[in-house]
Amino acid sequence: MDTSRILERWRATGPGLVMAAAAVGASHLVASTQSGALFGWQLLWLIVAVNILKYPFFRFGVQYTLLNDESLVEGYLRKGRGWLIAFTLLNLLAAVVNTAGVLLLTASLLQYFIPGNLSLTLLCLLLLAICLLILLAGHYRVLDGLSRVLMLVLTVCTFVALAIAWQNGPMAPPDYVSPSPWQLSALAFIVATMGWMPVPIELSAINSMWLRSKQRLAKVSLSDGLFDFNLGYAVAIVLAVVFLALGALLQHGTEQEIQMAGAAFAQQLVAMYSATIGDWARLFIAFIAFMCMFGTTLAVLDGYARTLNESFYLLSRKDKDRPRWPLSAWIVGQSAAGMAIILFFQTALSPMLTFAMTLAFLTTPFFAWLNFSLVRRNQISSGMNVLAWVGMVYLTGFALVYLVWYLFF
Repeated sequence: MDTSRILERWRATGPGLVMAAAAVGASHLVASTQSGALFGWQLLWLIVAVNILKYPFFRFGVQYTLLNDESLVEGYLRKGRGWLIAFTLLNLLAAVVNTAGVLLLTASLLQYFIPGNLSLTLLCLLLLAICLLILLAGHYRVLDGLSRVLMLVLTVCTFVALAIAWQNGPMAPPDYVSPSPWQLSALAFIVATMGWMPVPIELSAINSMWLRSKQRLAKVSLSDGLFDFNLGYAVAIVLAVVFLALGALLQHGTEQEIQMAGAAFAQQLVAMYSATIGDWARLFIAFIAFMCMFGTTLAVLDGYARTLNESFYLLSRKDKDRPRWPLSAWIVGQSAAGMAIILFFQTALSPMLTFAMTLAFLTTPFFAWLNFSLVRRNQISSGMNVLAWVGMVYLTGFALVYLVWYLFF
């Protein structure tokens, strides 16, 4: 591949890396690391499997957008108004809860860098103001550029952290017997983890909207669009494994009880890492975690606002005189709703996030089928078709098992 082609490929990248930045937030930093901390390496195959089996349904969104020159949200409306209404309601809930969750987690990590004893609420407001300034100043163009830098720095720093942890060896004693994740009591944790691994399925539509924005900045061919998506998705899978490894090496088998709340767990990870290799590492690992969450916060604020804006516009398009709301208004409104959750329901945020993660998994077969149905007639290869059907069977079967367990046990 000559230099000009490499530069052309690089210019076409963006949406896939933005999605990867969104993926390495709560699902990687918290869920993957907790999997390693609680169960060692036992859930490694499951995390890799669920990433692979979800792959076709995210890829279909890229193919549909580039082949049909319209977003997945428009495709949902073509399938029927009820499909788009269902997607919009789920998206509305996820947007508010996820905004509050990622803001609170990012603010808790920011405490390591801010002198004094500022409250989490004040730090959330500070972070929100910074994110709004960044997004309102340039929308997708700024997010596109920042995501490339964030993912490069994050990937390098995370691998350095893994190399140090690997060199020091696991903290678990040689005779330590790991608890088994294959019991009913662990099913809720596994389902929540799979729900957001690598990201909730609704981000396929968000990625489609980012791709449409990218098309307004540069020409994106199908091969370049798939290259960008595959690159971002591969980075997300590798980082999921790396964070599981960090949990398995640093926290698994230690006497300290693993915190399950996201903010408390992230701070515990930082403290345990510094205790393992020295206090100098405290700011280093905190920086990695903060970079994870800052990129995720930007992606969540921009992505959900885009799809909500598009969804409400399409649903109200019968009114010819109704103008499309500016994207800025949706970003500000979503930010205000997320901040309201933090101000008035902060103690209930952890169960809200667990509910959102579980709901994301239970609705995965629904939206996976919707994406599949938009392209399955003549736009996918036979191999991808087989992988999609295997994924549908797996995701639907696991969702049914969880529902039976929840209702009857």
